[in-house]
Amino acid sequence: MCCASMLQAQESGHPRIYATNAAKKDFLNSIKSIEWKKSLVDKKIANLEKYLKYVEKDPTWLVSRLQMNWKTKHNKVFLKGGGEFAYSEGTAPVPTVRFSGTRDWATEYSSPKLEDVEPYFDDPRGYYLAHKKTKKKEWLHPSKIGHAIEGTNRHIMSLVEDASFLYWVTGDKKYAEFAKPVFETYIEGMYYRDAPIDLENGTQQRISGLATFEVIHEKILISLLTTYDFLYDYFEDEKVNLDHSAAVFQKWGRSNYY
Repeated sequence: MCCASMLQAQESGHPRIYATNAAKKDFLNSIKSIEWKKSLVDKKIANLEKYLKYVEKDPTWLVSRLQMNWKTKHNKVFLKGGGEFAYSEGTAPVPTVRFSGTRDWATEYSSPKLEDVEPYFDDPRGYYLAHKKTKKKEWLHPSKIGHAIEGTNRHIMSLVEDASFLYWVTGDKKYAEFAKPVFETYIEGMYYRDAPIDLENGTQQRISGLATFEVIHEKILISLLTTYDFLYDYFEDEKVNLDHSAAVFQKWGRSNYY
């Protein structure tokens, strides 16, 4: 009975999606002997290096580039028919996550590199982006910029996901410290934000996710779940509100039934 209880506790612990602590020793040994695994880890380390330096110099560098309702803190999102963001309103106690601009990825405007994203950007005029052909910048409604909003957030969270994995692999707290504020800010911002409402109450109401126009395309959710899994013990030690994380994941699962 004791062994069974220990096994059950181990299986219900974290991480458990892509790896487990029980298999960690074998995984670390495989990095030394299997070239593609070593290359994968090395590439993640190299890719994060410049971002770690940015954050070391300015702790807000990464988190401030999340696409959030930093000033307005809107908690309600409204969509227009088959796939356009209409507007947002309401008030939450914290900055909330912005919804994607449109279901269609195509746009005539360029998304900025992460380094060029304005920190804590939240302007009632919309987004100030350059036209791909003329290179001239224009103020645009979010519905005109394709997947720029979700793309930026997804890029940021992919870095956080890699950092969480590298923390598990190396035990170096710099990776966990890099990931924690971004994960917390995004989760809290989604916890206090409602699922989107289709103004026309059409099909879109039944297929939207919390961040994008189709729940099946919520790629950022994979990064969030992976980060949660690899950093679970660290988050517990740091008193991160994991109840809010669980609530957000559950809300995501229910989002297309609202």
